[in-house]
Amino acid sequence: EAAVLYAARLLEGIFRSASKRLNLALKTSETHAYIDALAGARCLDESVRVAAHALRRVGNEVRHVQRSLGEDEHWIALAFARLIVRWYGSDFRGGLQLPKADLSLPSTGYDWLIEKLLHVQTPEEMVDFMPELHRCLKQAPLLATIAIEKAIDLKLWHQAERLIQTAQRMESRNRRILELRALLFSRRGQPERAIKLLSPLKIRPFDS
Repeated sequence: EAAVLYAARLLEGIFRSASKRLNLALKTSETHAYIDALAGARCLDESVRVAAHALRRVGNEVRHVQRSLGEDEHWIALAFARLIVRWYGSDFRGGLQLPKADLSLPSTGYDWLIEKLLHVQTPEEMVDFMPELHRCLKQAPLLATIAIEKAIDLKLWHQAERLIQTAQRMESRNRRILELRALLFSRRGQPERAIKLLSPLKIRPFDS
């Protein structure tokens, strides 16, 4: 848990600093606002944006004792943090702009998995990756939300449903999984089911 909390704090500091370097005037100190503002300014590629939100969510879950961590989730959090540090140190136009070779960062055993998941481009690649991904979910449930979003974006409805069912067995009260099920309904042309699912929580259906 300590590793996840420190990784989440690192995320907060980096995105706050990046926003200040670009003189982005935000009326809130919420980390999600910094992430969205930098994405809106086209400073983040999609993989960094997704990793940042995933790290933010798991940090909040640990901070507010919302669930127990999976056996390897601290390694996933550190892999996300590593990706974000590399973005700030090398790719961010307002950052240090160091050569990647100069950023000597310790690796984790999940770097390859994160890299593969965040950069899947086609339905065929995602389908081929699914067995490996399902094996890793028990040790790191936070991977499920990223995988579900990716499957929905690639219109892999059956695979997205399977991932949602797996995630709900592991985390029956996870609000994000509920939102993603509603997103799946919406993308499949079933907005009335999305509304019915989310209305008890007073969440408006979304399609993003």
